[in-house]
Amino acid sequence: MRKVVLVTGASSGVGRALCQRLLEEDDGLHLCLACRNPGRAEAVRAALLAARPSAQVSTVQVDVSDLRSVLRAARELRRRFQRLDYVYLNAGIMPSPHLNIGAVLSSLFSRKVIHVFSTAEGLLTQDDRVTAHGLQEVFATNVFGHFVLIRELDPLLGRGDSPSQLIWTSSRSARKASFSLEDFQHSRGQEPYSSSKYALDLLSVALNKNFNQRVRPGSGAGGAWCLSLALTVAGLALTVAAEKTQRCFLSRIALRKAETCMGSIVGV
Repeated sequence: MRKVVLVTGASSGVGRALCQRLLEEDDGLHLCLACRNPGRAEAVRAALLAARPSAQVSTVQVDVSDLRSVLRAARELRRRFQRLDYVYLNAGIMPSPHLNIGAVLSSLFSRKVIHVFSTAEGLLTQDDRVTAHGLQEVFATNVFGHFVLIRELDPLLGRGDSPSQLIWTSSRSARKASFSLEDFQHSRGQEPYSSSKYALDLLSVALNKNFNQRVRPGSGAGGAWCLSLALTVAGLALTVAAEKTQRCFLSRIALRKAETCMGSIVGV
């Protein structure tokens, strides 16, 4: 019987590279691509099947920042499948960052200069937005939407011969310093992405206790987001024309980086 694998945010970056790697490891899977853009999802599905014709690949439309979309997708998945063996909670957003010049200059003379420039800690500020449901957009997308999806898919989890596995795509930029239980949506802060990633790490631990042995939650730091953060620090200092050329080039680097980090995530 084919293992059923659900991957959110599967149309690009880490999600797409993960799907490619999963089918390289086992093309006997049924892989379901959960994506916001149906057209891009179908394009990825076609590419995956072209490389692995014996695989089963399907798609489902979901925008994890929109609770109505999450509930609709969950109903569709419950209708299609009797179980889910693996769920990779990868979809997420990172608001366009702004360079903090003062932090950059002070970091140059800090003992933590290597750490700061490899993680972009404190160097970037981000502007978050509020969704139609009144939630901070980064929190809603990276954390809450996935949490609701998991709860709605509970009837499909742990129904196979072995426990289902939930794997969150975390990040090296997840830091306790950017997270507060008193402001868990990070509405008053300037690092919503880092806060959201730390929140999902905490949530993974809590879910592990809640599900007992029926489901095994975990997380893996893909690394591509950290690369994006670090590159943005340098990119913001370039001219507009240079940035356009850089983005085209760096997008290819990021995809290769995503592909190389999949081994650790697939093995979780």
